[in-house]
Amino acid sequence: MTEHEAVRSRGEPASPCAPFPRTVSTLDWWRRPRWTSRVEIVRRDGSIVAALRRLLGAAVAADAVVLDGATGGAVRAVDLGAAAALARQRTGPAVVVADATWSVGEGALDRLICRLGIAAIDGPRVSYCVLTSAEREIFPRTWGVAPERVHFTPFYYTAGDEDLEAPTSEHGGVFAGGDSLRDYRPLLVAARHLRVPMTLATRCVAPDAKAALPACVRIGVVPHAEYMRRMREAAVVVVPLAPRWDRGAGQQTYLNAMALGKLVIVPDVMGVRDYIDDGRTGLVVPARDGAALEGAIRWALDRAHRGTVRAIGARAREDVRERFSPERYVDAVLDVVEASVRRVRGRGRAGLRSAAPARA
Repeated sequence: MTEHEAVRSRGEPASPCAPFPRTVSTLDWWRRPRWTSRVEIVRRDGSIVAALRRLLGAAVAADAVVLDGATGGAVRAVDLGAAAALARQRTGPAVVVADATWSVGEGALDRLICRLGIAAIDGPRVSYCVLTSAEREIFPRTWGVAPERVHFTPFYYTAGDEDLEAPTSEHGGVFAGGDSLRDYRPLLVAARHLRVPMTLATRCVAPDAKAALPACVRIGVVPHAEYMRRMREAAVVVVPLAPRWDRGAGQQTYLNAMALGKLVIVPDVMGVRDYIDDGRTGLVVPARDGAALEGAIRWALDRAHRGTVRAIGARAREDVRERFSPERYVDAVLDVVEASVRRVRGRGRAGLRSAAPARA
């Protein structure tokens, strides 16, 4: 495959009066026409070096480059490697890092490595997309980034049409899942008291903690299809998040559950209230409060409250599919691209004006 073949052709811009900035990206949201009609997709085929060279080559003629800030491994090496290379150039395209969900690290050495990594990719042409409104202020202070280069792009449900259209039930008891920034300890305490069917699809529970649980509690990693099936069958979905001061987490899990019409119970940690209206589209309980979590689960499983629980789930389904759809997320990122290109162009014009000699 040639470098030219690796880049998809753009569609026509949305408006002939205001052509969309020429944009390249490694994010292949091929099911989203508003993305594919405006963005050239650069594939990461082949080695990391080849993919990086291909991406930087495509960036030469671009107004903007959108990169993946969340995925690890080879993806991170290519995308953040490209961000570092582009940041070192005096001129070039605006760079937008999507899903910049970064923790500061645990130990001193870890924190230092994180800061050095951000410093390597940062520059006046680089903008960041964060997934909570709080990070709009926290991210600049944490990483020393100008606030105008940090944008809140609300996340979206990732469940596919097949999952969304599949039948649901309420026979599966309580479902909880996920590994990122989770704290299952309050849920484990509640499980010992509730003694109701419960599935924890995670690798975050230690073997010794499993031994003290009732037989009706199942814990273990499951394939994605099984994960989604158990979520569809759950009466209640709990997302046991750990409180953090630097970033939010768990949006994908509770947004998917809400899109399926499930009642979600989530601790009151960073970002949750950006997505969940407590008592209307879900239940928000105090963080690390096992008694509050247990009480919320008991209330949700009580047959006397079944009508209210179903009404909350229905409102959640409607709200999430409208406000937090993949299309809405694409639109938000495209808005950041346009704003970033305007800012970079304005900065370039300001630089030219300041460099021009004064007239006599």
